[in-house]
Amino acid sequence: MLKVVLLADGGLTVDFRRRLPGRGAWLHPDASCWDPAIHRKGLNRAFRGPVDTVRMEQQLKEFERTTQSESRIET
Repeated sequence: MLKVVLLADGGLTVDFRRRLPGRGAWLHPDASCWDPAIHRKGLNRAFRGPVDTVRMEQQLKEFERTTQSESRIET
């Protein structure tokens, strides 16, 4: 599971180390979980208000690229 944390500026960040303070939400490390949470405003509900998902989306896309490239190396 990936922890998503609300920052003071209203943006979200993925807390890969699970150490950041503050309100958090948990997502499966799979795009089939992230996309609905972002596009159906699930994160707005989880954090009880509007949130900026731009930074988090960039981090998740990079995470997905990294995990896909690692899986290709293993096969």
